[in-house]
Amino acid sequence: MENLDGFDTVVGQDVQLSGSLKNAGSILINGRVQGDVASNQSVVIGSEAVVEGPIEAENVQVAGTVIGGITTVGTLELLPNSKVKGDIKAGTLHIQPGAIFNGASVMELEDEADGTPVPEIPDFDALSNDEDEDDDEAEDEGNDDEADEPTPRSRRKPKLELDD
Repeated sequence: MENLDGFDTVVGQDVQLSGSLKNAGSILINGRVQGDVASNQSVVIGSEAVVEGPIEAENVQVAGTVIGGITTVGTLELLPNSKVKGDIKAGTLHIQPGAIFNGASVMELEDEADGTPVPEIPDFDALSNDEDEDDDEAEDEGNDDEADEPTPRSRRKPKLELDD
């Protein structure tokens, strides 16, 4: 059983709650919540807990099941055997082995501490396409039979080399 110290609100294991659960302090959920959960501090989802609805908090730790989106400005931690079905947005994301996550994840591109922008992530698809074009040009340079413009790969005839 989790230590209850430090939690302002505790939803017990046998409790079923429908509606909004909002608190400025920390929330521990061991039961079932159908609705949105919001805290200015931490939300902890116990191993037997089920939350059906969005969660917003400074930090979120999931050991149970969440069906809905999770938004944190701090850390989101998915513990072993946790299950999350929904999109997540977090400052820091930890997914431990054994956790199941189905959805999309987004991490902020701004350092919350001092507002310094984080460098943009390069578009690796664009980089690899540029390299492919360079390869195409190199292949075409050695072939005088074809026109100067590169031919798309799908229209190229394969070159066969036969041993005499």
